[in-house]
Amino acid sequence: MNYLLDTCILIDHLRGYLPACEWLVNRIEDDAPGGLLYSAVTVTELLAGARERDEVAVFKLLGILTCVDVDAGIAGKAGLLLRKWRRSHGLEVPDALLAATAIEKGCCLVTRNSKHFPMDGLKIVTPYH
Repeated sequence: MNYLLDTCILIDHLRGYLPACEWLVNRIEDDAPGGLLYSAVTVTELLAGARERDEVAVFKLLGILTCVDVDAGIAGKAGLLLRKWRRSHGLEVPDALLAATAIEKGCCLVTRNSKHFPMDGLKIVTPYH
């Protein structure tokens, strides 16, 4: 099973939150790192919130995971999700792109913010609280 990691999971890991670190290390040991994916959108979110001195750690972590680029299919699916869920659930573009990526690539979205992702057909894993 492939897992698409929400930005919040990677932030928790980078901050040293033990449940996040343990979950991620266990997945790396149990699964091939190629099964752990992140969206190109996550790079933007991580760097926007990181301190300059933390950039090396961000890129080191991303270097052991696999990036999924946003293509036309993902962008189109995200637009449809936004149209359906933006008003009722406050869906924003980054989360729409993450959900669309997980749906289009047939993988589980790993997040601790499942309420951000009300979409049908989206498989969600909440590894810790």
